[in-house]
Amino acid sequence: MFCPNCGNTVADGYDVCPFCSSPLSASKQAEPQQNSYAQPQYPPQQNSYAQPQYQQQPPYAQPQYPPQQPYQSTSADSSTAKTLGIVAIVAAFFVPLVSIICGAIGISKANAVLAYNPADADALSAKKLGKIGIIISVALFVITLLVTILAAVFLMSAGPTYSYYQ
Repeated sequence: MFCPNCGNTVADGYDVCPFCSSPLSASKQAEPQQNSYAQPQYPPQQNSYAQPQYQQQPPYAQPQYPPQQPYQSTSADSSTAKTLGIVAIVAAFFVPLVSIICGAIGISKANAVLAYNPADADALSAKKLGKIGIIISVALFVITLLVTILAAVFLMSAGPTYSYYQ
């Protein structure tokens, strides 16, 4: 039998051409029946000049990924945001920078929850707590800075009143 794709002679009993790997089932039906005693069934001889034929893929085929699922907020996200807001308020009295960072992260988590559920009460309260923590920490930082400057000015002006040249 002959391969319909590459034209090489293929012995009976093969379902796939050993030269080009194309299926031979369609060619078996089209070829008339021959006597089995006329053709010895040896493995096909490899033609040393025949090049294997590969099926070409498109050169820039993009892999197909599953579609990305949208973010689904959970109650854990709003409770985490609320916890960060409380930490921002408490940290405002001790470490203002930590308070600002926790408040900002809490607000962003609350906004992520509110994007999918605008009526989530925990997320709304978490957003308020984060803002309050940031406002308190900035206010306390400004008050501390003003008190430090006023103390430095007062201490410099309250120095000794005598002069070296008297």
